[in-house]
Amino acid sequence: MAPHENFRTRMRAACFACVSACLLGAFAPPAHATHVLVEPGNLSAYQTIQEALNAQAAVFGAIETVLVAPGVYPESLVVRDVYEPQTRLIGTGGALQTRVRTLRYGHTDRAFAIEGLTFDEPVVSISESPGHPDRPPVFRNCVFESGANFGAYPCAAPNLFDCTFRGNTVLYSYTTAGQPGFSGLRFEHCRLTVTAICGILKFSDCVFTGAPDTAIVFQSLPENMITFERSVIESTEVGFATNSSETALRLLDCDVRDVGIGLDLYTPISRQNWTELTLSRTDFDRVGRAVRTTSPWALYVDHVNVRDCAGPAFDAKTARATIFAVSIERAGAGLLLQGVNPTWPSGATFFGASLDSCVVSDVQGDGIRVIAVPTTSGRVRVHRATVSDVAGRGIFLNAHGVTVMRTRSCTTCRATASR
Repeated sequence: MAPHENFRTRMRAACFACVSACLLGAFAPPAHATHVLVEPGNLSAYQTIQEALNAQAAVFGAIETVLVAPGVYPESLVVRDVYEPQTRLIGTGGALQTRVRTLRYGHTDRAFAIEGLTFDEPVVSISESPGHPDRPPVFRNCVFESGANFGAYPCAAPNLFDCTFRGNTVLYSYTTAGQPGFSGLRFEHCRLTVTAICGILKFSDCVFTGAPDTAIVFQSLPENMITFERSVIESTEVGFATNSSETALRLLDCDVRDVGIGLDLYTPISRQNWTELTLSRTDFDRVGRAVRTTSPWALYVDHVNVRDCAGPAFDAKTARATIFAVSIERAGAGLLLQGVNPTWPSGATFFGASLDSCVVSDVQGDGIRVIAVPTTSGRVRVHRATVSDVAGRGIFLNAHGVTVMRTRSCTTCRATASR
């Protein structure tokens, strides 16, 4: 072979090797990169989100972050076997610009996070086997257009922060003991169903608006109280409802407005535990009723304001009531309590009611009314109450023992001994 032909042959081989390497590099996904990109049409990136997630799960943390370019991805993602705590899936343009059909989750590390995506269909678990329970990822700044169901993994830590839900959503078996609670959630025209059986549960800085019937349906054990703080419940028929026989709910610094009934609480007969309601520093505005209970609840209420209420502000059956600094203005009636005997402990009777520093004005019915007979125990005490501009009876008390002190504008006070 002539020298110049040998040279041309070597050059052709070198060029072919170079082109081949470039093509392989363009079409092959990046290996062992800290961050990888998903962008259809970009030959140096992954073409689908699922391909990138599969690679992320396969290399055990070598890929920390999957970055998803803005766009619409008609993918039904499956996330499972992600055990590295630093791994993330992020929509670079945020949820408004990055849409995915749906996601199903298996067992993931408790810190694996998904951020800035919109899911068009419900997000649910894979539910592969009872012995290998599914644990959902952490979601931040995501939008769930059709809601989600998070309920497979027992006693999971909260995994939702600054997300928006537009479809009915279920949260089951979470606990916030020793860790931050759910926060910054917004529920639009949908219902949240939440069950706490593993420990206390907390929601902070959440908004529930426009639910077609009930905004929040809850269930818990008394020792697993569900707390809502600095949250808004508005524009719905019922704010909170439950049908659990043993439950506990607490509202702190909340606003309930433009609802038919703020809290409509029914419980079947309970034979083991109290049903407890705690309201503190909470406002009710433009409601049909603030609180209605149809079975014996223990009520702990302080610094609550009720304004522009069409019916009774409080219309409650109670086994025990401690009410302090409640203000009611412009209502169909004020504080209407019926003392009833709890079913637990065995043989227990009404434990009494204490109303202190309450103000009731401009109501069409009775201002303060407590009826607790027949019973064998439980005194009713009204201290430092102010009742004015009441079309019905100012204060009407009918119980085994009654104490009224430092009370102004008391038009009717009556004590009746037990039968």
